[in-house]
Amino acid sequence: MLDILRRATRSVDQAEVYWLRETTMTCSFQSGNLEYVRHGRRSSTALRVIANGRMGAAFGESPEQRELLADATSAAKLGSHVPYGFASETPSLAADAVDPHTAVLSIDNLVGAAHEINQHIRRLAPDADPQVMCAVTTRALRIATSEGMDAEESSTQHVFRIILPFADRGTDIGAYGLALGTNWSPPSRAWLAELVEQRTWGTGPSLPVTGKLPALLSPQVSNLLLIPLIAGISGQTVAQATSPLRDKIGKPLLSSNLTVREDPICPALAHPRSFDDEGIACQPRNLIDRGMLTSYVTDLRSAFQLGQSSTGNAVRRTLFSQNIDDVPMPSVLGAVIEPGDMSYRELIAGMGDGLLVTFVRGLHSGNLVHGDFSVLVDGFRVRNGRIKGYLAKTMISGNIYDVFRHVRALSQETEATAQGALNVSALAPYILLDSVRVTVG
Repeated sequence: MLDILRRATRSVDQAEVYWLRETTMTCSFQSGNLEYVRHGRRSSTALRVIANGRMGAAFGESPEQRELLADATSAAKLGSHVPYGFASETPSLAADAVDPHTAVLSIDNLVGAAHEINQHIRRLAPDADPQVMCAVTTRALRIATSEGMDAEESSTQHVFRIILPFADRGTDIGAYGLALGTNWSPPSRAWLAELVEQRTWGTGPSLPVTGKLPALLSPQVSNLLLIPLIAGISGQTVAQATSPLRDKIGKPLLSSNLTVREDPICPALAHPRSFDDEGIACQPRNLIDRGMLTSYVTDLRSAFQLGQSSTGNAVRRTLFSQNIDDVPMPSVLGAVIEPGDMSYRELIAGMGDGLLVTFVRGLHSGNLVHGDFSVLVDGFRVRNGRIKGYLAKTMISGNIYDVFRHVRALSQETEATAQGALNVSALAPYILLDSVRVTVG
């Protein structure tokens, strides 16, 4: 048992330590030149205590900081009443999330990989001005409680983000690629060649007409579905009666073509994990089964409010931030959208007139809990099954419980994704929607 927990048992009812250590290396190339190299380390700790039935918290760099316990105990005097306790059972470690090769990479390895990507793209497209970012993170998370739970899990992650600006747009928009995972694997030449081809699709702007059009969402745009869905199935919003999905378990919600699983230990995810941020074991299960809602996601607090056990979905974050001092709240840890049986190129060829959406901006501005969205999009115009230029000044809007009720097809290709600021791992295919409302201006 950590020393701080031993001391805590003498003065408070219960205590919980969350201790995160991370090392991150990042490099970036711009216009063929090394733009920056960064190497950072951080250790951060959150201590929560329950004293006389009230919750208090304190934050620092390490559990060894003597003042943490006194600060958390003082905070508990003004804290909220807590009718539940911290985790008492140590979860099994199921995720194989450490790649020994990734764990020992140097910054020279990253710079060399990014430089080679930059050079290869320039061989394929001499006029290209690629932006190449590469990052590697090693992470160790330990959560322990005075109730006997003590679990530690390490992970590695690499990220390659590549933007190939269109010829007439400077560095504004272009073909966008994101490759990430736990095992060090720079993008293949075939993957880079496809990205270079997508850049040629953007020979100029092509404005769609205002109205309703089919839309093919790339895997990286699956957050258009997942982020509002997470807000809707959160035990917090369900318990507060602010979710439109209250009392919807077992009822049709989305297209029967959609099955969304939560599989936090799936090795194909960018960040697999075995337990949540309260030390509760993660539970692989269906969230949406052929369009039907099958489960909510809960942390300790919302599970108590709903009269259930925690589903192991506590994450220290708010919807669009992640900090050590964020209160744990329910979220999805490893969303897997089941793929279809057609290639994404076949979906483009068969969609007629519509949009291929590769990036969205402004998702936070909608009423996410109720599924409303209105976002600016990057991507391409599709006419008669062929791509005809890039999108400019184009927005799409709607409600996910309307537009995702009509999913025409899904691709057989899937990609690991990080859901923007939400930083929740997912695995998603291309999703072809029957229609979204398009506004051009």
